[in-house]
Amino acid sequence: MNRGRITRTSYSTPKNLYKKEKTAGSAIIDWTDFLRAYIILLIRERKSPIISKTKQQNPRRIFTSEFKQKIVDLHHSGKRKCDIIREYDISSSMLNRWITQAGNTGSFKESDNRSPAQVELLKLRKENKRLLMENDILKQAALIMGQK
Repeated sequence: MNRGRITRTSYSTPKNLYKKEKTAGSAIIDWTDFLRAYIILLIRERKSPIISKTKQQNPRRIFTSEFKQKIVDLHHSGKRKCDIIREYDISSSMLNRWITQAGNTGSFKESDNRSPAQVELLKLRKENKRLLMENDILKQAALIMGQK
């Protein structure tokens, strides 16, 4: 079944918003195709009520090490995780990460909580990047010297 290609014609009303280019059949458009194309158009132009009512992203919050330690101490003293999460408005994954970090190294810095394998991987990636850059420089120098 060849339905043809849908193209935009005008912005006035939904009924004449799309027309079907004639390819090898009639110029009648299915309502499902029309609605699908109309919804895509609304989403792309940000006129959809679904898009306009989306939740605004909150700015990133920064917590001090003292605050994190206080939260971890509350958990170790017996306060339930769900109560801490509700009271301090933090996510459960954040609380779990803080508890794990405090238990492993006692530090909340990401660099202090990396495993030896992660540290080695970061070091090797950095060295690989440096070597690729040196290789590119040497290739450019060889091209320049070859032209002279």
